[in-house]
Amino acid sequence: MAKPKIPVWLARSEAQVEEDEREQGLRRASFTRAKLTEAERLVSRGKLLEATHKANLETALADGNEERVIFGRANLAEAKAMYGDYTGASVVHPDPERQTHFRNLQKAIDKPDDKDCRCKPDRAKFNDVEIEIPLTKIERMIYSPLHGDVVGLEVCNKCGARNARLVRGVHATAHAHMGRGKSDVEVLKVT
Repeated sequence: MAKPKIPVWLARSEAQVEEDEREQGLRRASFTRAKLTEAERLVSRGKLLEATHKANLETALADGNEERVIFGRANLAEAKAMYGDYTGASVVHPDPERQTHFRNLQKAIDKPDDKDCRCKPDRAKFNDVEIEIPLTKIERMIYSPLHGDVVGLEVCNKCGARNARLVRGVHATAHAHMGRGKSDVEVLKVT
């Protein structure tokens, strides 16, 4: 029996198929009554907004309304960034500053988690106790497709170097107290 021909627009690589299946799993969770994890919420919301803004952009292009086209491209880029497509967002967004911002986010995600800047942490004496001042702060939480989860965008307080990685150290304690983490389904599986 001859192998059926697959149209070019439907052909997908193994990596693309795996990524689509993972994203579908995250979106599928949004149809349950369980509380979504932050990653599930961002991916499902980002995909929904992407579809909405694509349709709005097509309408604006058909109407020839340049202002709505620019606004539509900006919204589409922000939706792509919500679910971790920072490269796509940098291509679509009309503002060069936002394009650079999205490219920098992708670089931070691609940087190895164990790679830190060369800055040395400051030490201070407080009530005869020497303490080490944390070198980094979490600028914001972003979704990373590489990690498959929401990660902290760590920024060095001295040089401004960025790395997106799972929350760790001092930041992990603060993150745990923010009410983020496991969904109700995951908690029920454990107990």
